[in-house]
Amino acid sequence: MIISIINLIKGGVGKTTIATNLAGYFSNFYDVKMYDLDDEQEASYTWCLQNDIKCVLSPAPKDFKRAFEDKGTIHIFDTGGYDVAESQALLAKSDMVLLPTSLSAIEIKSFVKLVEKIEKVRQTLKSDKLNLYVVPNRIVPNLNESNIKFTFS
Repeated sequence: MIISIINLIKGGVGKTTIATNLAGYFSNFYDVKMYDLDDEQEASYTWCLQNDIKCVLSPAPKDFKRAFEDKGTIHIFDTGGYDVAESQALLAKSDMVLLPTSLSAIEIKSFVKLVEKIEKVRQTLKSDKLNLYVVPNRIVPNLNESNIKFTFS
């Protein structure tokens, strides 16, 4: 299984936190391998070393190919907050793509841009089905529909 945590627009949305939590949880039951594509931060890689989870820093094309072919392991890809060919390929190849965001004004604006960019990538890939899931992050406990006001056009 391939799980990718992606945001092609910005960093700081919680990709690494989600990736490491998933890796930690799944490693209790399955063989897990993590891929840290954010070579500027290396947070996932460092966490994996501390928690005895296999991790590849800045994976090469052969690493992607092996992951796509290996059905017996859960492969978790922690991408950087920028648009690169590897992240676009993961959109099409992943069994599950997690899109973390919060409800801050800047992240909502960025999320709208992310959705637009994903649509362009989807058209380029000629893929009708992308398995995308929005993951709300840093949600305020007393948040409800009466204090959220935004619209998508």
